[in-house]
Amino acid sequence: MRNIINNQILFEAETSKRYLDFMQMELSLMKNRLVEILKELPSKSMLETLEHYQSVLLELEEPLFIFRKDILKQIELIKTNFSDSKMSENIDIQENLRKDIVLLENLFKKIKAEFNSSFSIQLLEQA
Repeated sequence: MRNIINNQILFEAETSKRYLDFMQMELSLMKNRLVEILKELPSKSMLETLEHYQSVLLELEEPLFIFRKDILKQIELIKTNFSDSKMSENIDIQENLRKDIVLLENLFKKIKAEFNSSFSIQLLEQA
């Protein structure tokens, strides 16, 4: 039974890592989009919005980096610690990571939606 629980915790941790990798990739694409808009800047009034989202995206990188580091640490703990006491500790750590990732995911979705909406509206107004 211990093995199946350990494998489930490992599966969840690796899933979280992949999801954070996906968010990091999306963040990179959003930063690239800022550069594209800046190159074809239709008006100086959009410059403030570009600067705002550049700041927001840079601020989002730190928690992504921290969570990714925590998850890699968790994966290593899961792979090396099979005792009952360590399994209980791994479960607790994973539960905390799960809650934090849900919060980060919600923040990321909100920022991404606002990013897309903001530029779509402004660019359509400029057309």
